[in-house]
Amino acid sequence: MKNTARLIAVGALALGGIAATAAPAAASCTLVWCGTVRVPSNPPGDGRGVIVTYSWSNPNSTDRTIFPGHSSREYGKDADGIYVSSGTDVKCTGAAPGYNQWFTATGWHKINDLFNQYCYTDPA
Repeated sequence: MKNTARLIAVGALALGGIAATAAPAAASCTLVWCGTVRVPSNPPGDGRGVIVTYSWSNPNSTDRTIFPGHSSREYGKDADGIYVSSGTDVKCTGAAPGYNQWFTATGWHKINDLFNQYCYTDPA
């Protein structure tokens, strides 16, 4: 009986290690939309994708380009940041009329769990 329990414990540890390396970490966000970046199908600007991260603590480890016609939700539950490349701005519009958010400084910009906007890149 003790050997069986040991084998089950060792098997659980081994499977847990495999699962931890094979699957991305679970998102801590519990809201319906979490951090969501959508790129319009025919965006104004230069039409390049918007780079987002799903891990604010290590943004380059989980960055993903969201291309026109797609959403960050296709690749993860909770986007945590938006990257602005040199010479480019990222312009975002929310659901509420007149609510615009523009990211102009080169580098990563934190977005919160309530962020749910359409964004596009535009030459600076």
